[in-house]
Amino acid sequence: MREEYIARRDAASGGCSVDSECENVPGGVDDCGRVIDAQTARAIAPLYEAYVRTCGISLDCAPRISIPRCIEGRCVSTRN
Repeated sequence: MREEYIARRDAASGGCSVDSECENVPGGVDDCGRVIDAQTARAIAPLYEAYVRTCGISLDCAPRISIPRCIEGRCVSTRN
């Protein structure tokens, strides 16, 4: 389950045209989260939820502000 989640997340295009095409994905599996394209984020959400229910969160990530934005055709994390 972990490997499938990571593989699908890492294969995300990250491409976008507008901010609404980008979304935060939570961390705790192997990193502290990131911004990817919303289509992939929705597709992997059930894998993440199943992993957390079964295995728990494996990382202790500090709180942070991440606002998903589309900048120059790529989904990125911003603070404002």
